Amino acid sequence: MDVLSRITHLGGAARFHELETSRYRLMSLVDSGLLEQIGRGCYAQPSASLAVRKAVELNAAVSCVSALREYGYDIPGDAAVIHCSVPRKRGSSHAGVTGYRRHFEDGDAGAHPRIVSLVAAAARAAVCLEYDAAVVTLDRVVHGRSAEFRSDLLTAVSLL
Repeated sequence: MDVLSRITHLGGAARFHELETSRYRLMSLVDSGLLEQIGRGCYAQPSASLAVRKAVELNAAVSCVSALREYGYDIPGDAAVIHCSVPRKRGSSHAGVTGYRRHFEDGDAGAHPRIVSLVAAAARAAVCLEYDAAVVTLDRVVHGRSAEFRSDLLTAVSLL
C-alpha cells in the first residue's frame, strides 16, 4: 500500500511510524502539497478534519461530542474544543495545550482507527455534557436505533 492510500485508510492523518515509509518520501509529498506536516512526526491530507488532525497530534482518538460530530450528528456546544480519548496511564505532557478536552480512558475503537465507536462516543458525551445537552444528544443518537444499541449504550454509560 502506498503512503497516500495508507494515510487515507487511517482517516486522512497519521503519525510517522504508522505510515511505513521514509521521511524523504513524506517530505516529497509535503513539498508537492499532497500532505501537510501538522506537528512533529504528524502528517495529514489537506482534506482531513480538524478533530482527526488534533487526535493524531495527541496520539489519541477522537471521542465524545467531537466523535459524534464526525459521525454526522448535530451536537450542541463548542465545536472548537476537540474531545479526545487518551490511555488512562498516559501522563499530562499536553496539559497546557488549549482547544482540547482529554478523557483518560481506554478508547473503544470504531471502524475508523482515530475515532471511538458510536456507542463509546455517545456514552462519554452522556457523562461529559450538562444534563440538558446530554438529553438532546442521546435523543439524537438513539433515534431510530435498535433496542440492542440502546442496551449497549446504557451498559457503556454505567461503566464510566
